[in-house]
Amino acid sequence: MKHSTSENQPLHGESLGGPAVSRSARRLIVWKTAGQRPYYASLRYRCLLQIPYLRDLGWESLVLFRNESVRDWSKVAALILVKSCRDNDVALAREAAGAGVAVIYDLTDNFFAERDSGPKIERQRRNIQELSQICLAFTVASPAMIDLIRPHLRPDIPIHVVPDPIETETDTRAAYDIEDWRRDIQGLRVSPPWQTFKRIAHGWWEILCGNFRGVWHRVPPVPPPRRVPDRKRIVWFGQAGRQSEAGLSALADILPELEKVNRETAIELLVVSNSRKRFREEIVPAGFPTSYRAWHPFGIFACIQSADAVVVPNRANSFSLAKSSNRSTLALSLGVPVAATMSASLAPLEAALYGDEWAASLAAIFSRPEEARRRVALGRAAIESEFSGPSVASRREDILRSVLGELSGAAAHRDDVQSFGTGAGAGIGRRAAPQA
Repeated sequence: MKHSTSENQPLHGESLGGPAVSRSARRLIVWKTAGQRPYYASLRYRCLLQIPYLRDLGWESLVLFRNESVRDWSKVAALILVKSCRDNDVALAREAAGAGVAVIYDLTDNFFAERDSGPKIERQRRNIQELSQICLAFTVASPAMIDLIRPHLRPDIPIHVVPDPIETETDTRAAYDIEDWRRDIQGLRVSPPWQTFKRIAHGWWEILCGNFRGVWHRVPPVPPPRRVPDRKRIVWFGQAGRQSEAGLSALADILPELEKVNRETAIELLVVSNSRKRFREEIVPAGFPTSYRAWHPFGIFACIQSADAVVVPNRANSFSLAKSSNRSTLALSLGVPVAATMSASLAPLEAALYGDEWAASLAAIFSRPEEARRRVALGRAAIESEFSGPSVASRREDILRSVLGELSGAAAHRDDVQSFGTGAGAGIGRRAAPQA
């Protein structure tokens, strides 16, 4: 349940107008995100869906975009940068660390995957590497990400797994309550005057160009298409991805297997994505009925619930292996059996999932419904313990407490050294290696 917090409400452990509280008493997290709209999965899963449950644990949150900053870091416990790796993010991290704030970087995608090249990605990589020198810890959504990124970061940087929380319709609607999570707290947010104008102008420009992502949540979702009589419905949902690399291309890879299934059990395929053009090019040629729905933040739930099975293929490259479990958890939470390419992020769900022997797995789902229901029940139990909002918030809090404890210990040690006149400790701006 979300707590209501007014803009002028004191932070935990602080009185209005009173002195700055000690580091251990601070209960404010500042989030700096790459995206500005809940449409972006990284903003929802890695920030907005976690905020209400962290609030239940006593943590308040302030969300920053682009060039925004904080007026008074003495009230802040931690800065979490979510996928944001611009030059000003490095500067913001240095500023926060210099003020004694614990800085954590949340990496959602493998920026070091070989698929990417060019000046922009190279700058992002350099900034992430520089942030690893400043931050006390990195967090990622998948265990596979740890081995993929560690060679590129400071060797001793702690990397923790915080899985994507399960997305419920209630939590999604809360994530689109922009007035709630964009509220200021005691006037701490500093926004350049031109930024508000730029955000409004950009929103109108997108609408004029026919891009309605920023207002989709205000438009009622289109219901799932009518089912084709006497056919089992398979659903695939997700970003279309890059041509011939991921997303819909991974689905196109398994079309021959789906055609095998269709020869034994009549099927139809519903694709929920963000590119009708790619759907027509790569999926429509299948030898069975197919249909398409544009992804909608609230309509996705009904589309999944209309399925007899959900497929989650993965090309298992250095980019896609680092992806989280959120599609599989969402389908299982809605009571739909899932056949998926196994990866490290899916390990807690292994007993609930059917494997990527697609024809055999789908045949088993359709022919043995009791077994399919049993696996879904196992999946829901795993989701409750590993991926629920409270569970993920608790894991996030454990990491916060760990890095804050390390920071307090380092500060106390530095003060002791200074009190004996033996010189100052290492500066906060560049983190010393954590003590064993």
